[in-house]
Amino acid sequence: ITNVLEGIGLIEKKSKNNIQWKGTRPGDAHDLEAKLSVLRDGTRRAASHEEWLDKAIEQMQTSLRELSEDAEAGRHFYVTHDDIRAIPSLAADTVIAIK
Repeated sequence: ITNVLEGIGLIEKKSKNNIQWKGTRPGDAHDLEAKLSVLRDGTRRAASHEEWLDKAIEQMQTSLRELSEDAEAGRHFYVTHDDIRAIPSLAADTVIAIK
């Protein structure tokens, strides 16, 4: 709670256990409403993105489950050293493979 209040400028942490109330001034209510509106929009966008990610994860899990249950596809489940070295994002990294 204190992090939220500090984020919107109502309190200021002086030290770990010392908090100062900054309160609001007569013109601050409009600024707080604007900040609140921005925060609500950000929350809505984050929730929408989270929902999209959840669906994508669910689809990937379903695909992996189906692949792992397919005996014919199982014989293709291997990766060679050259396959891994050919991945550009891993070129400068040390990769340890565990079976």
